[in-house]
Amino acid sequence: MATARKISRMQYSTVFLLALLVIASSFLIPANYLAYAHTFSSSESAEFLSLVDQIRAKTQQLVTMNLENSNVTLAQAYAQKAADSQDNFTISEIRERNNRIADSLVTGLRNLEANVTSLTSDSQEQIPQEGTIQEINDSVMSLNDTLAEAVTVRVESDQQNNATMWALVLAADDY
Repeated sequence: MATARKISRMQYSTVFLLALLVIASSFLIPANYLAYAHTFSSSESAEFLSLVDQIRAKTQQLVTMNLENSNVTLAQAYAQKAADSQDNFTISEIRERNNRIADSLVTGLRNLEANVTSLTSDSQEQIPQEGTIQEINDSVMSLNDTLAEAVTVRVESDQQNNATMWALVLAADDY
């Protein structure tokens, strides 16, 4: 029995010495609090893809959804925000590569805004006519096709399939 107690005392003293060594070393060797991570720098392609996502969200989801729910005022606000999302720099970048797509994008956004704005705010209490909603949905679908063409023209294919690029797109999104 004396041997068993000797072993356990020996284990306790070993554990105690190891704990003391770890604590002492933390005071003697200062800890380095550096964290290493990937930093994303923004790029024009990521900003463009983010802009396309924002326009799609505002038109496809927010405008059409609010029209279907008879909230014309909110649909008008989102249509105006979608039309205002484009800027001259973005359009000129697209125009450098394809004039038709740049013109179609500007025209599509302005037509959508005009179609939704033409609904009077008095009709907020009434359900917009099914034909009007279908016409606006057709405008949205046409606009989405134009946006898809703009992406293929503006962003290189290897960037479209790059995970870092899509992380930058998500980081740039500010709906």
